[in-house]
Amino acid sequence: MDKESKDAKKITNAQNIIEAHRKAVKLVSVNLRGQQIQIPIFYSMSAAKSYEETLESTNNSRTAFCAMVFTMIENNKSFVDEADIYKKITMEDIMAIGDDDLQKVGRQILKQSSYLKKHYVSHEGKSFFENFNEAFIKEKKEIGAKIAESLKPVRDSLKNISQLAISPGIKSLLSNIEVMKNLNNAFTTAQRNTPLIDAKYDRELFDFDSFEFENPTFRTNELLEDMAERLVKLRIPF
Repeated sequence: MDKESKDAKKITNAQNIIEAHRKAVKLVSVNLRGQQIQIPIFYSMSAAKSYEETLESTNNSRTAFCAMVFTMIENNKSFVDEADIYKKITMEDIMAIGDDDLQKVGRQILKQSSYLKKHYVSHEGKSFFENFNEAFIKEKKEIGAKIAESLKPVRDSLKNISQLAISPGIKSLLSNIEVMKNLNNAFTTAQRNTPLIDAKYDRELFDFDSFEFENPTFRTNELLEDMAERLVKLRIPF
């Protein structure tokens, strides 16, 4: 395949990805300071990270939920017609949305995550936001366990790597491992400081620090591809 054909294929693939994401973004109508607007909702890893970081700093499940919604708007407003209406929206505006409308947003988020939907239970005497937080914690535990299990063959192979100089492929692999470590750390940070989260899970879900990379082998690219395939199969909302 010549360079022009490859470039055209890349452009087509990128366009397909963008269009697929545009279709995945759902609009939910809410009352924002007296004005009825539709906000773009798409549950992703960055939205989940925003939720967890805010929960850590505020210990308030409603505030964390609003921060997640605000992140969703910021991440997805470019996929919505008339995106200008979102330019002046602030976190304070999202906090001012009524609980009924926020719950409507929450129901859409539950539809987008099979993990959240499975774990969400409406407990009597608890608010929607407290129940959502419990589902979020259980989602995190399940995803972490599945990632650890799925990557175990890759991890075992990496432990046996030996006696070749570090190639660009190896550097790429190390970078990806570092990303996974950072994700795991982000997942567990709130557990150390937030009483809402079960403290017995205050350990890293998988121990990347035990990896040995001193003398990697030519299997790097195969392992990296294997890792990517395993993560895709988990259907995690990145």
